Order: sequence, then C-alpha cells, then structure tokens
Amino acid sequence: MDTPNTPIARACKHLGGQGAVARLLGLKPPTVNEWCTGKRKVPAERCIQIEQLTDGAVRCEELLPDFPWAAFRNQRIAAKPVKPARRVAAGQGA
Repeated sequence: MDTPNTPIARACKHLGGQGAVARLLGLKPPTVNEWCTGKRKVPAERCIQIEQLTDGAVRCEELLPDFPWAAFRNQRIAAKPVKPARRVAAGQGA
C-alpha cells in the first residue's frame, strides 16, 4: 500500500516512521497515526517540533496551513525545544 504524500507522512518517512515520530515527541503511536489518517489535525505546538526535528524539511505551514504562522513567527514565540532527531538508516529500526 502506498503512503500518501502528505506533510505528516513525509515527516514520518524523514524521521523513521510513525513510531519514531511518536517517541521523539513523547506521544503514543496512535496519536501520530490519527494525524496521518486525517482523523485529527497536527497541533500547532507539534508542528513547530516536527519542523525542528526535520531540520525544516517539513514546515509548519504545510502541516497546519490554516494557522496564522506568519504572525506567530513575527512574534518570535519560542516553542518547547526538542532533542535533535536520531536518524534511522534505511532498513533498520522503525
């Protein structure tokens, strides 16, 4: 089955899968799965963390396009920092 090319799916692929994203964010895997299936939107705080973890490969504006990111960024509100992503080599782990 092909994985949809949504921003959250790209982030998951970049970081080693849904389970890896859940671990990096301190969440349970079903939460990330709900984002991937479109059952729930990615919360703004998590968008910031995902953008940081993917080194900008997946941007907040892609993950949650209806949020006022320009105004948010202009206020320079700092998000809770996250640990840098540990990359998983293809075919290993998650």
